[in-house]
Amino acid sequence: METQQSPNDVFSPDLSQPQETIFSDLADTKPYEKSLKTARIWLYVIAALQAGIGIWEYASTQDPTVALVAGMIDAGIGVIFLALALWSYKKPAAAFITALATYVVIHIGMMFVDPTNIVKGFILKILIVVALVRAYKDAREVERLRESIN
Repeated sequence: METQQSPNDVFSPDLSQPQETIFSDLADTKPYEKSLKTARIWLYVIAALQAGIGIWEYASTQDPTVALVAGMIDAGIGVIFLALALWSYKKPAAAFITALATYVVIHIGMMFVDPTNIVKGFILKILIVVALVRAYKDAREVERLRESIN
């Protein structure tokens, strides 16, 4: 048995489904999403590397107090970058600029501790900085587009 539709049913929108508007095409963020995803992956990689370095320092340092402190510092840095990666889903521009500043400050600080740190992993450091700068610019553009349609 077919249900009868009244003429008003044809024009009443189904609000349970997301509606497309004429402005949907204006906020096409797909070109920026790859950059954001790449930078987010870099943040996960930094977090994992820091955790691994913390474990290695803890296991290889002879003095138990120094080992614990070094391991905790590296683990803390890893947690910070993990939190920034997760935060980047909600507030990408703020997360990526914070990650960039944190990354640069940590490596400048490490340069003062051991000047040879500036050349250790230089290419990796450059790749991470470039990815974070690019992601910050793209995240700003995505947020601007989202604000303009709302």
